[in-house]
Amino acid sequence: MSLSRFRGRIAVTVMVVAFALVITSSSAYAALTQAQTDAVVALLNSFGVDQATVNNVKATLTGQPTTPTTPSTGNCGFTRSLSLGSTGTDVLCLQQYLNGAGYTVAASGVGSAGSETTYYGSLTQSAVAKWQAANGVSPAVGYFGPISQAKYNSLVAAAPTTPTTPTTPAPTVPTGTAIAVAKAGTQPVASIAPQSAARVPFTKFTLTASADGDITVKSVTIQRVGLMADTSFGGVILLDENGNQIGLERTLNSTHQAVLTSDFTVPKGTTKTYTIAGNMATDLSQETGQVGGLDIIAVNA
Repeated sequence: MSLSRFRGRIAVTVMVVAFALVITSSSAYAALTQAQTDAVVALLNSFGVDQATVNNVKATLTGQPTTPTTPSTGNCGFTRSLSLGSTGTDVLCLQQYLNGAGYTVAASGVGSAGSETTYYGSLTQSAVAKWQAANGVSPAVGYFGPISQAKYNSLVAAAPTTPTTPTTPAPTVPTGTAIAVAKAGTQPVASIAPQSAARVPFTKFTLTASADGDITVKSVTIQRVGLMADTSFGGVILLDENGNQIGLERTLNSTHQAVLTSDFTVPKGTTKTYTIAGNMATDLSQETGQVGGLDIIAVNA
């Protein structure tokens, strides 16, 4: 809405904040020669191991950070038997389950918690054998077939779930749809503003919030008018109807304006009176006899 030169234009502003999250992973180190590392990678490739696993193995052997895998949740849903040399996401899920159940595939590097792979190697075979022995699966030789999978399914199905605590939604505070800006009925009496004078009142105005919700005011923009230099002011401030300062003092810019930015709320269905005041400069010897004022030209809510 717009008012006559008093100057109240209401605008709605939306602030968007962008942020980024950087995740780093730790690295494991090995002492193999380049030839040995290449030989291991070539062996993995000959078995048809997926590239992600090959990359993680190579990174570990050369002391570079590995790419962690996302932990598995729930039942892996095995549809085939797994044994030494198997590859696939079901192997990855099995390794994650074993690490989570305490039958560690590897203490660090490839196969460790967070660095599980899709390759069923000797470390996975050994961890499966330990799991089989502990859960009465015979023979406990590291072959993850139908018997082992049936046992796995029974254990996963019996695993206790962590109950969720119901949360009480925070009450919704309705936001008002309109605010009215008007000149206050009584304005400060014209007077002399001595140098270094603080909180000299210039203009009073009212804000009225609609009855459907509170209004948050983001800023009030004022402008110096009349035959007065900007240097007359050390700064300008906003005062509430109790004389309390809202936000910080602001100086006038090259367009003779100052934006008083500090959020404050006008409760729904109420009218509040505010004052634009000036803190005068410490030396007004060059401004003697000047006459001017402060206008409100915008309210952003």
